[in-house]
Amino acid sequence: MAYVTPGTVAAGDVATAAAWNVITNDVISFRDGTGIVPPSASVAAANQAIANGTNTDLTFGSTATWDTNTMFSSGSPTRITIKTTGIYIISTQVKFFNGTTGFRYGALVVNASTTYVQFDLLTNTTLDPFEITSSEQLVLTANDFLTLRLYHTQGTSLSASGRMSATLLGRTT
Repeated sequence: MAYVTPGTVAAGDVATAAAWNVITNDVISFRDGTGIVPPSASVAAANQAIANGTNTDLTFGSTATWDTNTMFSSGSPTRITIKTTGIYIISTQVKFFNGTTGFRYGALVVNASTTYVQFDLLTNTTLDPFEITSSEQLVLTANDFLTLRLYHTQGTSLSASGRMSATLLGRTT
């Protein structure tokens, strides 16, 4: 989509509706139906059982905390789907409960890939609950999807909860 250069004005000129549309649509709008609000979504997961030694994607609640660009759907409750190509800041938070042995691992996963953005690994924690947080900047393309994957070696199932948000920082195209 090409940028349209606004026309010039002289003292006494009256701005037309067409001129204002050029300014608001091409200068300050993200052109995605959200006006000047950047595409952004935040989801939360209540406590759920994470099996020992098993990669598990957190399942988020049925509605997003906020979602300015239909990036979350209860039909795919483990993911945020990117709608607008660009640079995103992704924030995550995970809390493990009920255990102090083994290690805890969390990862931000893009497109169910085996390449993870690992955000923590802790061995033999004495902390209960144990919280992991992360903030990443990623270049993402429309239809990429993000999941929050957990793994642990407690020996028994652990309870965990979490949050994830994605907000467009800027466009790459």
